[in-house]
Amino acid sequence: MNYNTQYLYTQGNGPGEPVRLHANNAVHEYISQGNVHQILDLTSISNFRRVSAVAAAARARAEVASRGLVVTVVRSYYAVAAAQTKLLSAQRATDEGDRFFKLYAGP
Repeated sequence: MNYNTQYLYTQGNGPGEPVRLHANNAVHEYISQGNVHQILDLTSISNFRRVSAVAAAARARAEVASRGLVVTVVRSYYAVAAAQTKLLSAQRATDEGDRFFKLYAGP
């Protein structure tokens, strides 16, 4: 970005003086200009689109990975819960078997 400031001073016509022609817009002129520019070319546009596509693909892969992680955690949670239930059932069966042998085996 460029910014330019100028002051142009032109001597005005006094009374009784010959007419002077001014190249400026006024006798005393102040100019302040801003110049903003950006270079756009096909390479920049294609690079922007390519990077945008790569970012979208990365977001999609992250979403798929996140969903896969949720599925894995849920499956593992229910597998642990089922294993705990099986363990409790096996412990009860063992206790019942021990009680059965004590009752019918005799002293």
